[in-house]
Amino acid sequence: WLEESGLPGIYGGDADRSSGFPLIQLASTSVLVGDAQIWQRRADGSESAEWLLHTAEAQAELSANPGAFLDTARNVSRQLRAAGWLDDSTAEIQLRFATYCERASMFALTEVTIDLSDSGVVRPRVASTAALIRSYPEAYVYVLDAIFMLLMFYKLVNEAREVISSSVHAGCDGFIDYWTIWNVIDWADVLLGAASCGLWISCCFAMQAEALHSLVSSGDPQLLQGDVMGLSIAQLDAVHSGIYSIRRSFIELHLVLAAKMITILATFFKSFEANPRLKVVTATLAQSFKDIFHFLIVFITVFLCFAMIGHVLFGGDLVEFYTIGTAINTGFYVLMGEFTWYVDIQHYPHDALPSGMPFILVNIWFFMYMFFVLLVLLNMLLAIILAHYTEVTQSNTRAMTLWQQCKEYCLWKLATRGFFRLPKMRLLLENDDAPAHPGEEVTHDSLLAAFPTMSEKQAKFMMRWLVQEKVRSGRDELEEDVTATTKMNEDLVHNIQLMVRDLGAGLESTATRISRIESAVAPCGMGRASRAHV
Repeated sequence: WLEESGLPGIYGGDADRSSGFPLIQLASTSVLVGDAQIWQRRADGSESAEWLLHTAEAQAELSANPGAFLDTARNVSRQLRAAGWLDDSTAEIQLRFATYCERASMFALTEVTIDLSDSGVVRPRVASTAALIRSYPEAYVYVLDAIFMLLMFYKLVNEAREVISSSVHAGCDGFIDYWTIWNVIDWADVLLGAASCGLWISCCFAMQAEALHSLVSSGDPQLLQGDVMGLSIAQLDAVHSGIYSIRRSFIELHLVLAAKMITILATFFKSFEANPRLKVVTATLAQSFKDIFHFLIVFITVFLCFAMIGHVLFGGDLVEFYTIGTAINTGFYVLMGEFTWYVDIQHYPHDALPSGMPFILVNIWFFMYMFFVLLVLLNMLLAIILAHYTEVTQSNTRAMTLWQQCKEYCLWKLATRGFFRLPKMRLLLENDDAPAHPGEEVTHDSLLAAFPTMSEKQAKFMMRWLVQEKVRSGRDELEEDVTATTKMNEDLVHNIQLMVRDLGAGLESTATRISRIESAVAPCGMGRASRAHV
């Protein structure tokens, strides 16, 4: 493969000599950087690698015939094969090379890896990773990073102020009570934001690798300079090491940012808790958790059984069932409506698979799986969720809409401007060691006595607001009682209807039996006159 396809794809491009040095084009926009390396790992764990154009034989051939990169690489490949460099103990082989794209000002490291398993299965894979060498190619990126850091700093200040206030006004109990699940998520978001900033700085340092910047000009665009095909082995190792370092730094950054996206999503759900119409998803999942948990036991059991059946029957013939993992993955794909593999094998020319397994079993497995798992079990799961969703939405019919809540919030902020801060008041009230208002009865004078800095205007406002909330709470409790009583009556009526239906069915059954008895005794001369006797 190397001699016939792999090496021509790397070294067979047009050689551009307009810069005074040979540059080998790959595809249409990239240039090969130096050389390609072939690497192998043996079954005992030992490793070995060779640069194809930097062996002694290759250097001698290039000296005699400059620019014959493809022929030289092929000859080295043949020599390695003849010398037994690749033998039966090889477990993995890899071809790696670096390229540079002048249009994007980015390096790339391409790795063609071939796994050679003991069972004879060959799994080739190709991975090409791009690496930036300019941290801020455009000015607007500075603005975006500045906004990100300001948002993180704003959240850090708010959370720090809240935890300090809880500790100062409520002591150790306040500090412990502060750590609710939502505050833990907020701090996780802050810490992950700080970690992402640190990792981005690490990426910026990695992108300043001297081995990479020495190959390009400092202008815009950054063009290759010098004889990149004449790089030494040490320089090539430094280039690859620099690209590996950038890739590793970005992987760490991506993992942290992915975790931060999860905390941001959780933060949104925290905000949704403020409105009953927005928290319908969390309320539905919380209400249906028990039903879903027990149903998933049945669902997973049936699903795994079908996956195992597919692996046992078709694992030696269809790559979709080659391992238990791929069989489970195929099962999930089918649940999502992706079964092109089944459509493709419908044109199979024989009645049996290559192993001799009857092809009709594939059809039976597919139809049974589609019916029991997709049509029955999956729809039952959706029905469970929708039933609880209906209950949640019906209980929120009188809930405040988002725009109404925004209006009331704005009016509340205007009405309480300059007042004693309510979060601070809550902390003082919740202090178990020294509560600010120990009495259960709240009056105008008790508020002023408990909070000396509270104004007369705020005390009167608080009393009016408390009365309004008391009336609203009583009205809501009354409505809840009426709703519960109505539902109880509906259940009672439903049960009575079931009992009446069962009673009617019993009467009909009794009448049928009496008719049969009369028919049986009529020939004996008793007739209808002796019905009472019968």
